[in-house]
Amino acid sequence: MIKNIVRTAIVLTLMLLTMTAWVQVVLSGYCGDPSVNGGQNVTYEVSDSQHHYNLIIRGSGPMRDYSSENDLPWKDYVTIYESPTTAIFIEGDITHVGAYTFWHCMTEDFKIPASVTSIGKLAFYDCHSVTLTIPAGVTEIPDAAFNYNVFLIQKEAYV
Repeated sequence: MIKNIVRTAIVLTLMLLTMTAWVQVVLSGYCGDPSVNGGQNVTYEVSDSQHHYNLIIRGSGPMRDYSSENDLPWKDYVTIYESPTTAIFIEGDITHVGAYTFWHCMTEDFKIPASVTSIGKLAFYDCHSVTLTIPAGVTEIPDAAFNYNVFLIQKEAYV
């Protein structure tokens, strides 16, 4: 009986170590608006879990507006062409989603935090998601922010 408990504990420990060993940060840096603290107000991190990439953006204030999809530091990891099972998270008090930020991204569900008040041009160009939730406080959405999208957009109502 004790041998079985010890054996099970060892197997579970090895499984846990194997699962966590596959998750690693492959890319990280700053993606904040350069006029705010030199852009260091917002960071990004791309982690790899057996070629299923996660993009985490965290911080406070506005994100940088990129001038094209080629400027995105995570473009080689987080696009429908590279990783069709990407998870995207925005954490903290981000106030502006930058232009081109989620160009060609694909994720299951994507909720923009309530702190966001504006979205940059082509920020969600050709995104593929089941649901995108836009908070009620977003007052600035330029034309083409959501061009060529394949998802259900939900706009939260003011309370």
